[in-house]
Amino acid sequence: GYTSLHRAAESGHVPMMKFILEQGVNVKEPSNDNRSPLYFATLSGNVNAVLLLLEKGADIRCVTDSGQTLLMVAAARGYIPMIDFFMSRGFRIDETDLIGYNALHFAAEDGQLKAVQHLVIRGANIMTTINTGATALSLAGENGHSEIVTYIL
Repeated sequence: GYTSLHRAAESGHVPMMKFILEQGVNVKEPSNDNRSPLYFATLSGNVNAVLLLLEKGADIRCVTDSGQTLLMVAAARGYIPMIDFFMSRGFRIDETDLIGYNALHFAAEDGQLKAVQHLVIRGANIMTTINTGATALSLAGENGHSEIVTYIL
């Protein structure tokens, strides 16, 4: 299941996270689907929640079972400050998960136009393909994100 820390991190509730951590909860305790509290804090979009967990010893290089990095999570949600945060911590823009998705693929597939634009400006290659041959352009098109298709073209 999910611990109280997972729930507090997902909501980005820093005071509650601090309280829970003061009770001795393991900052690296995975959920039943093997996602870390840091993954959930990234979902919240709250950089301060991420910073708190890192201060307490969370592993910034944690990945999901499919190899999804925290940068990819931030891109899929369109969290530009979080994208910049992870890139400033050494994440590579072209890093891929187990099926070849990178941050740009996640942003394009999920309709995050501003994140797509930001990633391209930061150096993401729009021609990179996933294992099936799909590109950010085709993923955006397949999911009805015409504004991203227009931007990439």
